[in-house]
Amino acid sequence: MSEVTSNDRRPNWDMWRLMPEATLGELVALSMNIDPAKVRYDRDARQCDGELPPYDEAEEFKTRARIVQRNTQALENVSVSIGRPFQCKYKVPSFVRWILGAKLTVPPELASLLRDDASPQAMTDKAVEEGAPFPHFITSARPEAIPAELMALPDDARITYEHNIGGWQGRGERFAGEYRSKIAATIKRQSEGFYRLVEAAQILADTLPGFAPTDTVQHFLDAHQAGKLPIHRGDNRLLRRVGERILGFYDLLKSSELDEWLFASSGHRFPGAESNAEPLPVGDRGRLLKREALIADNVRRWPSVARDLKDCAVNGLREAARDKQSHGYWWEGSALEWAKARGKVQSITPEMNGMQPRNVSPLGSW
Repeated sequence: MSEVTSNDRRPNWDMWRLMPEATLGELVALSMNIDPAKVRYDRDARQCDGELPPYDEAEEFKTRARIVQRNTQALENVSVSIGRPFQCKYKVPSFVRWILGAKLTVPPELASLLRDDASPQAMTDKAVEEGAPFPHFITSARPEAIPAELMALPDDARITYEHNIGGWQGRGERFAGEYRSKIAATIKRQSEGFYRLVEAAQILADTLPGFAPTDTVQHFLDAHQAGKLPIHRGDNRLLRRVGERILGFYDLLKSSELDEWLFASSGHRFPGAESNAEPLPVGDRGRLLKREALIADNVRRWPSVARDLKDCAVNGLREAARDKQSHGYWWEGSALEWAKARGKVQSITPEMNGMQPRNVSPLGSW
């Protein structure tokens, strides 16, 4: 290949310095100093070379692609493209750190993506070099709320995480904001009664004797194959057909359907499928207030009340204190009990006690 041709295919590094993420195929090309848009493909190829796209490139390029593909566990994943591994997206800094650590030959412009970065990410990289650990979190199969330590971090703080859910293991690095969003999405989905197969298997293993997570996932698959247990698509929750490929870390079980099948097959119930918890008597829950009144009357002793109410869908406050019979009303006593249990309420002075109840009605205006 001539020098002119090679230079004509060089990446626009000024552009790529501003790209926080890229597909695996783009990262391979960048590591070979080739513009991802100018990678050559064999358009007449009927099938891929093993697991690779039909590259019409030198063997050195294909070897690099194979090496990178087999080390994706070291990269920070952003999105998954099922059945198309080179279309999966990863964080560019995580790729640069890995490939430099693997001592593979790369263009200096790629290596400089870390050194030239003046963002919080660069400070994080420096902390890693100096051995300073990131805050570490373990992903739960059934998160009840976003951890307080995670809530306190800025969105661009780096954290590490690990999970071992239903035999599905992994670890990596993320921004705190991204990890919070992931947990919030899980809490919301589970509150709507949908669990990934691996989550349901792990919950059973954690609460009932004799349920091994990986075996339980296989029991789910066998029951679905026999037409006894519905499984839903992970993206739109439509039913999977019998014989269709199922992904345990992606597809979903509906808790009520799982509970019915589990009871019929083993006599057990899926934990939490039906709540028998009795609500607190109204007299024990304090005043019934609109959101604005709850904030105004409690912000002095509970400084984070406005933020906690904003995050109520993911931190457990809505379930603990929102009135289910009237729109927009909250039980003050239940809200304070929730806040006290999390160390959010400061010492209450006498003048903060005994505040006169407001004249409110559950049927008031919205």
